[in-house]
Amino acid sequence: MSNFDDIDKIFTTKCSTKTVQSNDNGFFMNFYLTVINSFKDDQEFKVWLRDCFQKCESESEKLQLLYNDPTISWEILGTLEHVTEIYRKKDSIFSWQKRDQVGKLIKMHDEGNCQIPLDKILILASQAVMRAPMKDVDKTIDNGLTFAFALAQRSEVFLRMHDGQNGLNDLQLAVKYGLDIKKNAEYYSKLAKFYALLNEDKKCEISIKLYHQLIGHDDLRRDILMNEIQLLKSQTKSKSPTKLQPPSLKSHTSESTEIERCTSTLLRLNETTDAGKFFVSNGSIETGETLLVESAKCACLYPKNCGTHCYHCFTRLLAPIGCSSCSSVAFCSINCRDIACNSYHKFECHFFDLLIGSGMSILCHIALKMITMHGTPEKALEAGEKLTKTFCTNSTMRDGEDFFKRCLMASFLLRCLQQSQFFGRRTTESAEPTPIELKIGALIFNYLQSLQFNAHEIYETVTVGHAFLKSKINYIGVGIYEVGAMFNHECYPSVMRWFNGTTLIFNSIRPHVDGEVVAENYGPIFTKQTKVERQRNLASRYWFKCKCRACEENWPVLDKLNNKCRLKCVTEGCDGIFNYQNGGKNSKCAKCKKNVSLQMSLSVLNEAEEKFKKGAEAMDIENIEAAINAFITGIEMFHKVAVPPHKDLHIAQESLRACIAASGNVFNAGILK
Repeated sequence: MSNFDDIDKIFTTKCSTKTVQSNDNGFFMNFYLTVINSFKDDQEFKVWLRDCFQKCESESEKLQLLYNDPTISWEILGTLEHVTEIYRKKDSIFSWQKRDQVGKLIKMHDEGNCQIPLDKILILASQAVMRAPMKDVDKTIDNGLTFAFALAQRSEVFLRMHDGQNGLNDLQLAVKYGLDIKKNAEYYSKLAKFYALLNEDKKCEISIKLYHQLIGHDDLRRDILMNEIQLLKSQTKSKSPTKLQPPSLKSHTSESTEIERCTSTLLRLNETTDAGKFFVSNGSIETGETLLVESAKCACLYPKNCGTHCYHCFTRLLAPIGCSSCSSVAFCSINCRDIACNSYHKFECHFFDLLIGSGMSILCHIALKMITMHGTPEKALEAGEKLTKTFCTNSTMRDGEDFFKRCLMASFLLRCLQQSQFFGRRTTESAEPTPIELKIGALIFNYLQSLQFNAHEIYETVTVGHAFLKSKINYIGVGIYEVGAMFNHECYPSVMRWFNGTTLIFNSIRPHVDGEVVAENYGPIFTKQTKVERQRNLASRYWFKCKCRACEENWPVLDKLNNKCRLKCVTEGCDGIFNYQNGGKNSKCAKCKKNVSLQMSLSVLNEAEEKFKKGAEAMDIENIEAAINAFITGIEMFHKVAVPPHKDLHIAQESLRACIAASGNVFNAGILK
């Protein structure tokens, strides 16, 4: 598969397989085995791959062979023709049962007899909302208003949690979906409380007046409500906003290219035969600079996160809204739901559990979504023409079996599109593709090759009370970034990546001189993995041999590092390097042949280490801005006089990453909502 002599072929095959089939228990593996069992033995299959399948030059020809070759077509068509809708449907009875359970718990809570915390009750209330049909499909239960009743009840939970915004949203949405309570005094009582929690005093006052009117100007009941509102406000702690906007680079004209829209003017794109396209610094770059802000071309949540994050924007869910048809995914708002359900999700909705049950990888799901997000086959092909020229597939390095597995997956995904009427109402039930369907299938096949090397895992930082102590990275999905994919890898990266929703952001974590490569890290980083481990992982997962400085000099992992770094020659224009100097005595440079004193350099190095300590102290007290400034200053000072590796420097760079990422996807699991 690769031209490396020392590649671990077994591990490489395993890594590549996982980018197609992440779950061996899924039925796609059985599909694959059924097809290859059509052959007498493994040797006959390999001969067919060599003499028939691999002789096909294009993706279209390979895919068409699956439908036409009598050796395998019967098994393939027989399976594909049984592809049908499998999804989690709405359930009025289930929703009603959850609502009944929540109602009893709310009553117990108000009486002081409930041991279950409100955030757990909220989960039950959200289950009632998620499973409730949004349309009048069954008027025998709740007169067809199950969804509206579920929203109204969840607003009661939010009221007790002192969450004015989500409570107000649910209450107003309940009215929108048919709950006729606008002439009900209790409706305005709740409105007044929610507005009070939001400090919207004018609206609160108007709601109290309407409440007063509807109760026949009963001053006593009005005064009771006003006292409840005062108590509510006194018990409510102000909350700081949890979502920050990603940084902006500059304004753009409509003629700006994709690269110009996403990258800083401090970057320029280079291209060589060996390294392909990559970015270098366009002038000097200081530490902490924002170099890339790019929205995802396409992004998918991991299935395990479909109940915790918005399926469209990846926001953490607190008041989830479901799809209008299935109960498999959740959204943070009606807006996100409508965007998804009016585009890509309407084609996958009724096949969602089938897709997950296939055991396919998230990259397969993205390949499918990169088609459906465009709405029509013609638009998908137009967008795909550009991306297939941008993303590498490493097709010359793939073996026949790997190609075949991806081609078979493409046939399954294409069948799902046929059944979902992505191509309109078909005139035949056969799985054999029409010409335009074949083009879409070939494009999916291409994506299944290229996405293996051009995807980024999207993460959030999970904290427990403190912003940094015991925090950990949680990978929630995968995104495709056309410009971000052009950054090459180094085991000692010069940029860090973080995410705001699905937006990818790169910041420099060390200074750059003009023309220096600006590199990110694909996962194997020198501080955590040895050179042997990194080379094995990179060769097996990304099919290249890394020749970065950390690999060429075989830097030790962080635990084996010390602070005895090398110092730069102080002679102007000289790039000579001295081994660690303890006293700063005069030394002769091997490059410029001059005797130089390194005492000043050691003084600057010590000052840089003091900045690292101050940054760590600022992190301890969660003064993020002070920590960022201290780390940036220390990193800049270090690079003026010394060269890595240096233990405290790399700890400072990781700390800087954590501080900057605190402006992005963060979930504080230690705060009870």
